[in-house]
Amino acid sequence: MSENRSDDFSIDLTGFEEPDDLDAAEAAVLAEEREDWDDGLRALLERERREHGLDSPTKPEPVEVEAEEEYPGVDWQQEQQDKKHTDAVALRVEALRVDRDARVAFAVEMGAFGLFDPNKLVSFNALGAARPNDYILAGWLERGATTMLFADGHVGKSYVALDWACSVAAGASWDGRAVQQGRVLYVAAEGRATFTPRLAAWQAHVGARFTDRDAETYPYTVNMMDPASVASLASWVKKGRYDLILIDTLQKTSGGRNENSTEDMGVYVGSIAQVQEAWEPCHIVVLHHSKKDDPEQYRGSSTLWAGFDNVVCIRRELLGKDPLSLADPRRRIIVQKFRNGRHDEPLTNFVFTEVAGTTDSVLVRNVRAGVDPVVLHLIDMTTNRDPKVGPVTRTELKKSLTAAGRYKDEKSANARIGQLVSLGALVVDTATSGVTVGVIGRKG
Repeated sequence: MSENRSDDFSIDLTGFEEPDDLDAAEAAVLAEEREDWDDGLRALLERERREHGLDSPTKPEPVEVEAEEEYPGVDWQQEQQDKKHTDAVALRVEALRVDRDARVAFAVEMGAFGLFDPNKLVSFNALGAARPNDYILAGWLERGATTMLFADGHVGKSYVALDWACSVAAGASWDGRAVQQGRVLYVAAEGRATFTPRLAAWQAHVGARFTDRDAETYPYTVNMMDPASVASLASWVKKGRYDLILIDTLQKTSGGRNENSTEDMGVYVGSIAQVQEAWEPCHIVVLHHSKKDDPEQYRGSSTLWAGFDNVVCIRRELLGKDPLSLADPRRRIIVQKFRNGRHDEPLTNFVFTEVAGTTDSVLVRNVRAGVDPVVLHLIDMTTNRDPKVGPVTRTELKKSLTAAGRYKDEKSANARIGQLVSLGALVVDTATSGVTVGVIGRKG
């Protein structure tokens, strides 16, 4: 039996199917990774043989075997030792193979560990004209970007995040703004117990539905500090072609690392960027907490400010209220950083509204009090509009205002639209003539 020992322990180390879409640089890195790991596994087998005395002339201690007399000439002690060792090595090799495959997948998905690939160079002239901004949620969630949404506890950041998620999954407008319907992945690492009742409240309030494929939640934590975990999430996002990914919260998905550490948060925002780059058309929102003594300052390292494209804060309108109470009725949403420069003024007057027939509430804006009738008319036109049609155009708005009897003719309606645009209450896209809500205009 010793003559065939090397064959007995030969193990197929090639059990990794290469992706068929690798470019030359990625294939080279993957081949090098496989060669390193295969060499390491062979060395492991040799070491295991030596440690278990399989290549030594000294026989192992005899083992009592009852069936020894039934098969003359069979070395049962050696058989038992060999089998025990084979099982141990097989388990160890499988563990190493899983680890190796995770590392190789990470290399492939993340651009081969940041390896510079000259094949991906693009000349300035080849870039062509600048493309218009492509928003999943008009003016707020742009494709290919990341957002940190933060607030103090019990203020409503998860309500806003779920509202965004459901609006995108259903293709329903949000606060009068057009939404592109798309796939959503919500990582509910925090607040899993409250997710279902809040979802039921949203569906009952809005009346919109979505397919199982378009709205998915992962009710567990994901360690964004672990390369294998990040690689797994990135691979799934790319495979699923999700449009919006929400991670709730940073604290629950940072593997217990120090939020005040520049190094730790640098790794975190780098992981977020890697997931986003795995499928570039998506937008990622990460929920985070504010400082206890400053509701407009996020908690942790300044690396977070530099690492996210957009930074959005939710806070109470009124100060001096019980910080653990929802009794303070109004909330405002403030965009502190926006990668495309200027953004709307803060959105105000969001209030928690109980939904009949459910056990939870929704956070919606009471926009109608004191708002210009033209703005309200535009909001009503947008609410049930198919996102695929695009925003309401200026011509459509003035015709609708005239048909509704709000103005005697289209010229008067168009003049009022122009006044509201100059005030910032309405915004007109010069390319498409689409009209969206800007700063909410007051009467007069």
